[in-house]
Amino acid sequence: MTSVLSLYESTDGLYSHLEGTGPVRLISLLAGRPSDKIHVKLVSTNLVDAANTYEATSYTWGDPTITHIISCNGRNFTVTISAYQFLWRLRLEDKDRLLWMDSICINQANHEEKAQQVPMMGDLYQKARRVVIWLGEACNDSDLAMDFAADLEISKSLEEFEYSSRISSNHPSYTRNTYLLNEANPSIDRRELIQSLCSLVQRPWTRRAWVQQEAALCNDTVVMCGSRSVPWDHFFAVSWMLTAPKAWQIPDWIEYDSMVNSLRALSHIQSTRQAISGGRSNTIWGTLSMMSACLATDPRDKIFATYGLLQQSRFRSGGSLAHKLPKVDYSLPWQVVYIQCAKLLCENVLFDWNQMLLRAGRAKQRDISLPSWVPDWRYTTELRLFLDHHYSAGGPQVEYHPYTLKFAQTPRRLRTDNDLYTYFTPSGKRKTLPIQSLALQFIMQDVVIYTSGCLDSEKRGSDFHCELAEFVKSTEQRLLALSPSTYISSETILEALAKTLLCSRDYKELLIEPEIKLESEYQKYLQSFLAGVVNHELPYARDFRLSSALDETQLCITARGYMCLVPKEIQNGDYIGVACGLQMPLAFRRVGQDAKGQLQYELYSEVYVHGMMCSQTWNLMEDYRPKLSAEEYAFLNSEPPSKVIQSPGTYKKRENFVSALDIGYEQVLATIGKRTIVFI
Repeated sequence: MTSVLSLYESTDGLYSHLEGTGPVRLISLLAGRPSDKIHVKLVSTNLVDAANTYEATSYTWGDPTITHIISCNGRNFTVTISAYQFLWRLRLEDKDRLLWMDSICINQANHEEKAQQVPMMGDLYQKARRVVIWLGEACNDSDLAMDFAADLEISKSLEEFEYSSRISSNHPSYTRNTYLLNEANPSIDRRELIQSLCSLVQRPWTRRAWVQQEAALCNDTVVMCGSRSVPWDHFFAVSWMLTAPKAWQIPDWIEYDSMVNSLRALSHIQSTRQAISGGRSNTIWGTLSMMSACLATDPRDKIFATYGLLQQSRFRSGGSLAHKLPKVDYSLPWQVVYIQCAKLLCENVLFDWNQMLLRAGRAKQRDISLPSWVPDWRYTTELRLFLDHHYSAGGPQVEYHPYTLKFAQTPRRLRTDNDLYTYFTPSGKRKTLPIQSLALQFIMQDVVIYTSGCLDSEKRGSDFHCELAEFVKSTEQRLLALSPSTYISSETILEALAKTLLCSRDYKELLIEPEIKLESEYQKYLQSFLAGVVNHELPYARDFRLSSALDETQLCITARGYMCLVPKEIQNGDYIGVACGLQMPLAFRRVGQDAKGQLQYELYSEVYVHGMMCSQTWNLMEDYRPKLSAEEYAFLNSEPPSKVIQSPGTYKKRENFVSALDIGYEQVLATIGKRTIVFI
């Protein structure tokens, strides 16, 4: 199979060395008739002189095995069919056109030149007279969709989007009057239109990593598809009209899951454009986390493709991010690039370490050569169950400070092969990178003694819910045998189970208040499945039906009685805990100790711990000032017991303090206290 690089292996002598400050190449697309061969000429210049004179192109390279020949400086030059079709559409009959196109303007066979040009790409798009986006040739009624986009009155959609970025979707004033998918049974013509719009916003271009900066940085941006073109705002308005406000508002006749990442990517581009026009910068984590849902042929580009956007961001100290980013170096393995980026986030960016850790962990990595605390940006890593929920398990979010988070590195004299990441440069030179561990201050820790396993996520529908009903019934018996009859939140065990399976949120993602009782409603709902008479009209039926708790996660019980939702990889003997200032509790596994005897753990994922998601751990720390005895702390690092331990331990309670937490939470106070967990 032809690789992308092999297209450019015979370009010796075509490219001259780029010299000076901000050097770039442009191409002059020579005028010609549709039947003429495409001719381009390379033009060497610099960013200062070229500003506002050229159009920058944004497109997907497409299948490298399907190619076409053009003329570049009088020589045959191979491009992908996507680039060829784009140039054919861009060519004018009466005059030349000055363009920047990465596949021609950058010598793709020269890694040093790529490393020099990639950091400049943000400026290349920002200084362009116009950016032209190519979605590809017409298909799937795309002309119908583009004509609809061209005729849109876009002001309401843009106002809605801007307002939605400033408030929660649960806010009473939040409305979505432009949402297109609110019809349960649209007419045939209406359905055909909507399907064509869905196909348009799912074009491969929308998911590519590089387009995040390419589409965001120039005010004058147009979108081409076949012979049609529309301004960017019209194209984005279509995607916003297809974006569901809530999961429960998605009609059954739309394959929404296949579209959601494209819609999210387009929304992030629009958010960046609005931030730039308002003199602001997008959040650093928002930009990087978007990369996990985007596609890139080279995994290093998940980081490098963000540089044009990140250069506008600021560190918490107010300094520019531009000089802190890891150097673009395609000789480095992708693992090294990801480690460098994650460490940079943790050390320098306000709150981003919090967001980063919630997307790291072995449950979300497909390559254990990464440290467990480093996100694998190659893949979408969020658990949908937790994605839109806002918790504060670790108490108030605080700015990074040394006692909350720090890096440790094994001294050189004590290092073993496990402390080093070894890689080879393209020339064959062996190099090593010391792998740094991440130390977090935890304020709660307990050991897992029971896991339920997950259900078959492919079985959606009545079969799935019958299996769910049987599963929950058998789980209830295990819970009643393992746990006290009353949960730590003073709820019955079965009440706590019902709310745990919903993460204490209803189908509108609103918090279910503690005084609302679900046990009897949940029992009725399950019984209706077991009896073969499904009653979806029961209170909270929609909430239970839409919950993905047991096909994304599994139920677990800890030694002190916490009821949790954890990833399927978690097993008995693993741990759950709450870190100071972290929004979600974490699941982790002990893997050994270092040369100094410090216990080491691997991070697995964020988890839901019922009754501990709204700063309860932090409040217990403040209210009871628990002091763990040596025996109690040793319990946390011993073999897991076979049943819940209910002894309360020794505590010092503030005088004259009265709290609703007094009842029920005493059984878990032995798990509360400051300790350092080291992740490798």
